Amino acid sequence: MMGISTASYLNLANSMKEEGGVHDVQYYLLPFLNAYEVALETARSKKYHWTRLLMPFHPVEPDILSVLTTSDVWFKRRQTRVIDFVRGRAESRLASKVLSDVLETLDQ
Repeated sequence: MMGISTASYLNLANSMKEEGGVHDVQYYLLPFLNAYEVALETARSKKYHWTRLLMPFHPVEPDILSVLTTSDVWFKRRQTRVIDFVRGRAESRLASKVLSDVLETLDQ
């Protein structure tokens, strides 16, 4: 849906498997967050479709949430949270807000 390559999924998985550092895993999360931000902004620009959610992209995109929740398990083992990384991204405040709110809700 968002054009994320299979290589991005594999790179992220390998960074977690190889016990890379937090910054390594964050680096491999960037393609997912960037793709989500672009998709969200593109969807919002189409006002008619956005207000009616008439688009293949959903603001709470399951692909991105599954990657982030899986990554969060890895982060929590290192006494940190993926939500802190998502909140720290300033490129798209809306994307950061939507994702961090959903992650916070799922974490309760």
